[in-house]
Formats: sequence, structure tokens, C-alpha cells
Amino acid sequence: VAMLAFRSILMAAFFTASWLPAGWRGEKGAQVGASLGGVFLSFFVSLTNVGYTKLAIRLNDWENHRTPTDYEDALILKNMFFKFINSYAALMYTAFIKAQSISLMPGVSEYCHSKETFGMSQDEILRHYGSNPFCMNELSTLLTSLVVTSQITGILSDLLLPFVSAWRAAKNEEDKMRKKAGEGCCSRWGVPGFHAVGLPPPPPLSFAEHQAKRQEFAGVNPRYGVLIIQLGYIVLFAPAFPIAAAVTYVFNLVRLRGEAFLLLKLTQRPLYAGAEDIGSWDTVLNAITILGVMTNVGIVGITSSHLRDALPMDILGVHFDKSDRVLLLVLA
Repeated sequence: VAMLAFRSILMAAFFTASWLPAGWRGEKGAQVGASLGGVFLSFFVSLTNVGYTKLAIRLNDWENHRTPTDYEDALILKNMFFKFINSYAALMYTAFIKAQSISLMPGVSEYCHSKETFGMSQDEILRHYGSNPFCMNELSTLLTSLVVTSQITGILSDLLLPFVSAWRAAKNEEDKMRKKAGEGCCSRWGVPGFHAVGLPPPPPLSFAEHQAKRQEFAGVNPRYGVLIIQLGYIVLFAPAFPIAAAVTYVFNLVRLRGEAFLLLKLTQRPLYAGAEDIGSWDTVLNAITILGVMTNVGIVGITSSHLRDALPMDILGVHFDKSDRVLLLVLA
């Protein structure tokens, strides 16, 4: 809720900003503020997911699991439970709570904004357009910002940070070898405090030593977690961003080749680890599938105004009004 309130503040700031060019104030400014709010929300989600992962590992370590498979299954469920709430809470709030004019902040009315009507009050929007007709637009803008920003930041962090870590590890190893060489010569020459200035560079590492210095393979679970969160954006909120699957497919092609390069150049050879099945990931996928049916029905029936505007109607002699729109979708 705090991040969504910050997003609304950004929209208002850009809507009335005097430092912006005249053509970028008003409607365009509100749209820019909404997009930037989604970008900041994506950064917030990414950072807190890192903290949630560490918390899930700490909680899982306190438990006594019989086998490594049981340990991984329990860790997957804890980790994804935290990430589900963190990644989708703002979208769920916009789609279902805010769309129903339900406020979680006492004394503050909640209604969805549109760049064309951002300067109107809630009563004016209700009088001219009906009850919260722009929540679908707000949900689409927020989801688009989240998907695109999370993909870009994910690729940059997954591909650049390993290179930085490898460079720092190599630099530290070289410094350690130089220091050790300097201490050896000092002890032989009996010169306390002598440092290794002007010493020849240490001999290059052999192939086996070079391989041993590489980073260990982190396993597939972190990669699976990223893909599951992407799947949730695509499946749970499909009407709000229909081309999300195509967008993530393009980004995943880049990520796939980048991670393959890192696996070859910066990572130790992975050890074989057999598995009977995909474990708790099957439970997570089934939960997304079932929840996706309910959220998509809710988005079409509650968040979007198209079905609401088409009612009342008679179907096979049965009369449906606006209060029956969710029931109509369930029966369909």
C-alpha cells in the first residue's frame, strides 16, 4: 500500500510539475509518474525478495529434514510463499480491492487514476464515468512496468554481478599470493616489515587450479524461482497485459544465452544430482493454475468495466444485472 501511495504521489507531482516542459505536464506527466511508480515498485520487490530468500533459508535451516530432497521441497514452498505475496500484492490490491473502492487507509478514499481524468475528484469521475472505470488501465500500466523492469534488472544482475564477483575473487587471490611471496622473502632475508614491491608476478595458475577457483554452481532452484514469478505475471493477470508472454520470451532468450556463457566461463563444472520429479515446484505450478482461473474471472468481471457496461442482459431467459457479473463469468 505504501508503494502504491508513493506511485500516486509521483503521478500528482508530474501532473503539476512546473519544471517539466509544457507538453509533458498534465496527462503525459501523470502517465510518466505512473510508469516511474511501477519501476520503483519493481526495484522494491526485487530487493525485498533477496531478503525473503535469506529469511526462508534461515527458517528452513532451523528445521530437521530427513533428506536433502525434503529440505529443498520445504525451502521451495517457504521461498515461493514469501515471493508470491511480495510480487503480486500490489497487483491484487489494484485489481480487486481498489477496484471495489475499498480503502486500507482509514479516512483516505481509494479510486483508480487515468491520465485523462487525473485532475478530477472521485465524485466527478463517479458522476461522469461510473464507479472506478479506470482500474483496468492502472492495473495494465503497473503490470507492464513490473514485467519489463524486472526482466531488465534481472538480466543485468544475473549477467553482470557474476563477472564482478569473479573479478574481485581473482584480485583478492592475486593479492594473497603477492603477500605470501613477500612474507617468504622477508623471512629469508631477515628484514621485518619488508613488502613485496618490485617482486615478479606470481606464476600463472594451471588449468585445474583455475577451474577450482571458479564459483560453485548455485543449482537450478533460483532459476526456477525467477521463471515461476514470470509465469505468475502472465497467468494471473493475463487480461491486463496480453503480450506479457511474448515480452518475457524475448528477454528469456537473452537470459538463456547469457547464463549458458556464465556456466561455461565462470562456474565450476556442476555435479550430477538426480531427482525423481520436480518436487514442490509441481505444487506451486498447480496453485498458480488454479489461482489464475479465479483471478482472470475476477479481472474480467470486477476490474474491467466492459462486462459491467454490457449488463443488464437476458441469456436463455435468465436476467443478469450488474450484481451478477461474477456469477455470469463462472457459469460461462
